[in-house]
Amino acid sequence: MAAMPHVFVCCESLISPLEETFSALHLSPAAAAAWIGEAEALQIRTVPVDHIPDSFGVRVDLGALSVVYSGDTRPCPQLFALANNCTLLLHEATFEDSLLSEAIEKKHSAISEVIKGAGECGCENLLLTHFSQRYPQV
Repeated sequence: MAAMPHVFVCCESLISPLEETFSALHLSPAAAAAWIGEAEALQIRTVPVDHIPDSFGVRVDLGALSVVYSGDTRPCPQLFALANNCTLLLHEATFEDSLLSEAIEKKHSAISEVIKGAGECGCENLLLTHFSQRYPQV
């Protein structure tokens, strides 16, 4: 059985100080209520990724929008599961496909691996990041 991702949801201990802040800023009750409603809907989840110890991917959901991000990582099923049907997946693609063995050795990703995983998880948009300095034209 796969481990559940970490889930963080805004709670009353965060909301109460926000209400005091809104009052100090002289925001209208309606504007403050709208912001608090959005904060309560914010959800953050994490999963471990395949790089160095204590490396994580994160998903942030707010309403219908969701962003998934990982720093350095090998393509891993738990990250693509976290990215299922997300609005935007930001994923590193340090190596071109001809350097796949180096990507594996250094625990990074090759471009086609990420594109394949992104397609399988159904993300709406993919933004590739972390291009190696060996590609000055990028």
